[in-house]
Amino acid sequence: MVVFIDKLKVLSSVGWYVEEREIGVELIVSIRIELNSSVISDDLNDTVDYAEIARLAVEISKQPVQLIETYIHNLKTSILERYAKTRSIKSIFIKIEKPQIFQSNLQYEGVGIEALYIL
Repeated sequence: MVVFIDKLKVLSSVGWYVEEREIGVELIVSIRIELNSSVISDDLNDTVDYAEIARLAVEISKQPVQLIETYIHNLKTSILERYAKTRSIKSIFIKIEKPQIFQSNLQYEGVGIEALYIL
């Protein structure tokens, strides 16, 4: 079973340039959390709440960091800390897209980073 969020748009303080951290840049966040299928119940406390994951993604995006890699690491760490008690997470996949690069005149549809953590 996979709990997922696709293309959550957040205004972040993530960026190499000071202006990016001060003004903010849009990031598009996608998260997939694979759950242990043997843990099945009708209790939200036994699973991962996608609304809580979205809230964490927004909250962490407000922390000023220079690299998307750091944002991904901080988000993964927060998810694991929040859901340590459930012990049902098998893997976390996080994809961050950055639709615009500051100080670039290049034509592209976006850049980004993907990370897969197998637990």
